[in-house]
Amino acid sequence: MLVVAALLAGVVYLVGRPGTAPAVEVAMMDLDAPSIDRIELRWSADGSLGATVARSADGTWVMQWRAGAARGTWPVLGSRVMAAIRLLGDVRGLAQARQEDMGDPVWITLRAGDRSVELAAAKRSFGGRGVVVRTAGDGGAANLAADVDGELVQVFQRPDVLAWRDMSVFPADMTGASRVEMITAAGASPGDAGTAMTRLARVGGRWAMSSPARARADVAQVEGMLAALKKLRVARFPDDQSGWTPPATSEPPRRIVVETDRRTPDAGPDGRWVLRQELVIRAGAGPEDDVAVAEATVSIVRPSGPAEILWGPTLIMIDAATLNEVMRPAESFASRLATPVVAADVRMVEVAGSRPSFKATRRIDRWDGADGNELSLAQRDAVRTIIELLTSEPAVHVELAPVEPPPADAVTIRLGGADGPPLAEVRCWIRPGQAGLKSLLIHSEGVTRVYSPDATGRWLEATQRLGAVNANDPADDAGSTR
Repeated sequence: MLVVAALLAGVVYLVGRPGTAPAVEVAMMDLDAPSIDRIELRWSADGSLGATVARSADGTWVMQWRAGAARGTWPVLGSRVMAAIRLLGDVRGLAQARQEDMGDPVWITLRAGDRSVELAAAKRSFGGRGVVVRTAGDGGAANLAADVDGELVQVFQRPDVLAWRDMSVFPADMTGASRVEMITAAGASPGDAGTAMTRLARVGGRWAMSSPARARADVAQVEGMLAALKKLRVARFPDDQSGWTPPATSEPPRRIVVETDRRTPDAGPDGRWVLRQELVIRAGAGPEDDVAVAEATVSIVRPSGPAEILWGPTLIMIDAATLNEVMRPAESFASRLATPVVAADVRMVEVAGSRPSFKATRRIDRWDGADGNELSLAQRDAVRTIIELLTSEPAVHVELAPVEPPPADAVTIRLGGADGPPLAEVRCWIRPGQAGLKSLLIHSEGVTRVYSPDATGRWLEATQRLGAVNANDPADDAGSTR
């Protein structure tokens, strides 16, 4: 009985004795995710392979990476950065006394103002698992270690981090662009005769060309070019690997510059600034090239002080065929309409040639000639044809540098409104072509527009119906007195 009682007492003691408290998991990152403004990563102990991702004042995340002596800066997709931060925020570890054997980890430093957390992450050699360690040296109470899925560690490996970069050649917003400068063929200097430069500027809601000629610009063509620039993609960043050198070339660089006027309310004299995106094509992009080597820079230009570079200059490689489609000649951006006049606003048409001029004025429900009599049906049709040609008929192409000046006997047409000065004045003549084809040329605002044979035929027919006007048709002797 005594032996049994002793055994029972021992069992009761062992069962009732309090056990060891279970380990408590602790968050590996005790920073508030939205407050993190900088991530530093190292893939080598000496820091020769590394990257820093920092949030700029406007909220854009910009990466600076290094591979030996090679350097580069470029914006990254903020959604990918925040997703990586959230992954680390979900990791919880256990305190441990010994140091975890990490092998070749990636060192991760997260900063939020003056606070920081230092982590190391590595894949284990088996099982597809990984480990994340936070050491006590950063202010923690003890070393922390967490067993994680190997995919989480992969997110912070060099190839995946470099994939955070925005692969758009022009990452900044293009919808509000204010000015565009494009050098499609460069001479030794911008003033050389071999330099083909196009300058476009937005005035209100309209685009205008200031170089190589002052002319109205085709809004659809300019906006289409800006949309194409936005779709330009980086083929690769050659500076990802150290030791890469760009190919030698003797060709002067070509250039695309897009400037956007910005304004910060209540910011004083520096409240107005310009976002400048510049792409310099260094080599390639010829007819037989597959890729072009270019250098991209984005900066802020303020009324006072030097320009502030946001990122770049960074070497990139672009698909040459796509780039050549964007870098079009200046003629393609000029408006193909002879005048900016709206047909409904035209109240007067005056046509002057080598014969007495013809003038017609629109009343409420009819057109009257200079003598006050109503125009005939044929004359009314001719007047409407001329108005349509000058206000809504697009030319086949535009000649910014006139191949030939308007001849002395060119027809002059003036369009007027209800009162005041003329709405527009143009000069028209016929250019003979091969195989008997003729082209109507209309010169206005310093630009010559060339029209199709169909438009030319309608022009000749209209001037015939007006009767007292020289149609300036050198290929038709009878037409010389129309």
